[in-house]
Amino acid sequence: DPEPSDAPTGNIQTLLILKGTWTNNGVVKENRYYRIPISDGAAIGVQRNNIYKVYATITGEGSKDPDTSELNACISFSVKVQPWTVITQHEDDVN
Repeated sequence: DPEPSDAPTGNIQTLLILKGTWTNNGVVKENRYYRIPISDGAAIGVQRNNIYKVYATITGEGSKDPDTSELNACISFSVKVQPWTVITQHEDDVN
């Protein structure tokens, strides 16, 4: 047996997990979870020096467990990735 390694193997995905209370026509379900995989399209996961903006619309009751996706989770989302840019600003101190 080879020794276990801390290096990841396989397909690892970065997820944003939203947690909230779902309400519809008087029916309330607490602690519901919605999973959003984060990616820039080319690489799986979050890459450094990028800004990730997530736009989500929740249309279903979500999952009872944050580690599973269910058919009733019903969330539509988009992830917009932009490179991090540095803006230099100079101010003269008048005091």
